[in-house]
Amino acid sequence: MEGREVESSLKLVRQHYTAFSCGDIDGLVAGLDPGVAITVHDEHGVLYGEPIRGREAARTFFEGISAAVTHSSVEVSSLRADGNRVLAKVTIGGTLRASGRTGAIPAIHLFKIYDGLITEIRTHRPDWRGDDAETFSD
Repeated sequence: MEGREVESSLKLVRQHYTAFSCGDIDGLVAGLDPGVAITVHDEHGVLYGEPIRGREAARTFFEGISAAVTHSSVEVSSLRADGNRVLAKVTIGGTLRASGRTGAIPAIHLFKIYDGLITEIRTHRPDWRGDDAETFSD
């Protein structure tokens, strides 16, 4: 049973990244549990803002990313699953709409999955929003 659970978890995370790269907000939200919790942390574990809770708040979160970044992409360098947990090392790329700067940042995502839906996403990444963010160039 565990092998099937691992494959199912990996498939769900791959679908999540495909939806993100395609700008498919409905596809992103469809794979989320109604009580999903999303937290975004810097590379040192410091929380950015408040946790995002629930599908509608998640929709707003992903719509905000889509509004801020065009040509979004996710390059997955590794996916590891242990039952209902998936650890992903990725590079997220795109162009900031406000400044036109293009670039990519590394991130680590931890997904928790229950009953075929993502219940938690914990993201660790550098801050791309600052004027001095070196990962995005003019």
